[in-house]
Amino acid sequence: MKGNHQNENVTGHEALRASEVSYRRLFEAAKDGILILDADTGCINDVNPFLFKLLGFSHSEMVGKTVGELSPFKDIESNKVMLERLQKFGYVRYEDLPLETRDGRKIAVEFVSNVYQAGDRNVIQCNIRDITVRKHAEEQLKASFKEIGELNTNIRNFYHTLSHELKTPLTSAREFISIVIDGLAGPLNETQLEYLGVAKESCDQLRLYINDLLDVTRLETGKMRIEFHTLPLVALVERVVEMLAPAAAGKGVSLICDCQPDLPAVPIDRQRILQVLTNLTTNAIKFTPAGGHIRLILREAPADPECLQVNVCDTGRGIPEDQLDMIFNRRYQANHNDQSADSQSGLGLGLYICQELVDLHGGRIWVESEIGKGSTFSFVVPKQAMRKGTHVLIVDDDDGVREMLRLILEDQQFEVTTAEGGSEALRLMQMKTPDVVVLDLKMAGLDGPSTLKEIRMNWGLIPVIVYTGYPNGDLMGQAMEFSPFTLLAKACPPKRFVETVRRMCHTHETRFLTKSGRAGHAPAVQRDRNHFTSEDPAPHTPPNS
Repeated sequence: MKGNHQNENVTGHEALRASEVSYRRLFEAAKDGILILDADTGCINDVNPFLFKLLGFSHSEMVGKTVGELSPFKDIESNKVMLERLQKFGYVRYEDLPLETRDGRKIAVEFVSNVYQAGDRNVIQCNIRDITVRKHAEEQLKASFKEIGELNTNIRNFYHTLSHELKTPLTSAREFISIVIDGLAGPLNETQLEYLGVAKESCDQLRLYINDLLDVTRLETGKMRIEFHTLPLVALVERVVEMLAPAAAGKGVSLICDCQPDLPAVPIDRQRILQVLTNLTTNAIKFTPAGGHIRLILREAPADPECLQVNVCDTGRGIPEDQLDMIFNRRYQANHNDQSADSQSGLGLGLYICQELVDLHGGRIWVESEIGKGSTFSFVVPKQAMRKGTHVLIVDDDDGVREMLRLILEDQQFEVTTAEGGSEALRLMQMKTPDVVVLDLKMAGLDGPSTLKEIRMNWGLIPVIVYTGYPNGDLMGQAMEFSPFTLLAKACPPKRFVETVRRMCHTHETRFLTKSGRAGHAPAVQRDRNHFTSEDPAPHTPPNS
């Protein structure tokens, strides 16, 4: 028996020795710098060769010193403060730490520290990754984005000026054509009347295109004015049916409205919602063949009793499934092999403008369609205007991001509170519950998923916007356990950020947003479904949480 115990001890020692040798090989061969510190004193116990090469110091010059005593780390917070954070949270991270090597080179590193147990004592492992090349590339990319943004702004301003300049002569041309058609300039024969009629229709079409261009530039430059008045939406639906019934009848299509009685008046801009209804109904008439039917349905929104919902249903050709995610994109038009030249006309801006106008009302728009059976375009608008002073809590460990988002929201009359981490955010929420939480994922101390877990446990389904530069990482997988939430990927344009916050204040719905494009083809759902809806023309993003 004694021999067996000795054999087991030998085997255990050999395994331990083999493990230590394996770790040492990995330590020596690592392509990131590694520091091993004593958890109590903060003194360096070991350094791997990569860090010697990166910083230009020898083993003897580093071992026995604290990180704060080494000249490359002179800009890091004090060793004492870092130790306190490590002892409290077990984790410290600097995403962009400037260092200076022994030969005076300026480099940027990612610095991550973790506390773990080694035998009977705690040690700190610091992983240091050189991100100088990556940061330089990012700076170049930012400069390019800035240049492209300025160019884009100049182009928008040009289109806005051009559209304005074109409207005046076009209006004059149309009016003189009308005068001649009316016979005020002398008699005309049938051929002349026919040709002038075509010219007048062309002027009307050009006027529509110019108005669309003006609307797009106003929307994208933030100059679109929305004037809210509390009005009965049913009156606008009935008005659109009345206006467009002759056009529908001319194609042999029936157009009817089906409105729920006793619906409340809602805060809307009459002209802009009329524009949305007209655009959707005109499209339905365009794509519905003779003998078809179009219904405008107005109801309290089934998925959200705080909103009214309009459905424009047709029995037209339908939209291919692979195009549904792009249908609201600017300049996009659905393609059909049998599509007539008439149905292909236009700039492809109508649905994009509809989406933007509905967004400005705090609502959303989507489409459901099946080839050969027709399409249903739906949008919702809130029953009540967003109250002033809506309280938003911003949680982010980046001072610049917090300040930027605070200024953006306060400019739009939001009440804003900021927190630099999860623990502070939870403390502030205990003092005053916000209407919406904007939450970063990658934070020192209590990270985003852990903070979200506490929010769900203590505040239920309070609206949360996860605002992160890492939408596809492990932290997102952890956060999914505590959905629903809206995902907004950094860096998001200020206009889109404000619209997202405003929409959630109105409807408490969940959306998935990405950096590029927009879709909005599916209704939001709530807590009982663990996926996302897509608002952006990302390829089918995960379904709604």
